Amino acid sequence: MLPKHGILIKSHEHQTGFQTKLHAHKIPSLVYIVSGQGACRLKQLTLKLKANTIVLIPANTQHQLIDEPGHPMTVFVVYFAETLCPEIMPVWVKITKTIQLVEPSPYLSRDFRRWLREMLFEQNSKPPYYESALKTLLTTMLLRIARQLAKLKQQAMQIIDKTSDDRVRSVLEYVAGYYYRPQSLPEAAKLAQLSQRRLSSIVRKLTGMSFVEHIQGIRIQKATELLKSTTMPVTAIAFEVGFEDLSTFYRSFHKLHKTAPAKFRNPSV
Repeated sequence: MLPKHGILIKSHEHQTGFQTKLHAHKIPSLVYIVSGQGACRLKQLTLKLKANTIVLIPANTQHQLIDEPGHPMTVFVVYFAETLCPEIMPVWVKITKTIQLVEPSPYLSRDFRRWLREMLFEQNSKPPYYESALKTLLTTMLLRIARQLAKLKQQAMQIIDKTSDDRVRSVLEYVAGYYYRPQSLPEAAKLAQLSQRRLSSIVRKLTGMSFVEHIQGIRIQKATELLKSTTMPVTAIAFEVGFEDLSTFYRSFHKLHKTAPAKFRNPSV
């Protein structure tokens, strides 16, 4: 039974040789594999499961989880009411007609784990407005999953790249799309499954710049576009494109354009 706010997260830590009975729920759910290996029987398919994979289970769909011998799984299941996310549910229904298993990109996997922890905190601690927080986090989860699957369909590429260069390209692609978020070399290296030194070397090979220079270059490019197309204050532009320190923004801008932002916008100033 779902609580009144329509979301329930449950954890399951399996023992060796565990398997559920074939069963179905009247509500949709997301099954996230934290650790271990196994399989999910769903819609006449047998899906291979491993850490960080997500199974999308529509309402009223028979399914069964089976642990691989010697590799018991720890899983979290997010159950939710279909009426909670009216903007996203049509996309969910469309996706789950053909796709049941998602192997998140490194960044989506990191974000998904963070959202899940936040949802568990909200559910268990029940701070003020926790129901709204749970709905917001669920909507974000479903939206990001849908975006990744749509992008992969367009590009006809594998979800997880295999070579070191490809993994770094995935990281750089993420940075280009979310340049306004905090980015760090240690985190990027971890997500690319490389040492910081190796990641730095590949980034320089691919872009001709260091990791930090590449990020700053993207941010300055976006700032340049805003200077040309808007009347936003320079401080607001620096904030919008991801600079926490205004002096760093000015130095980076001057390095590229050999002039200050205000002078670039209006040379007569």
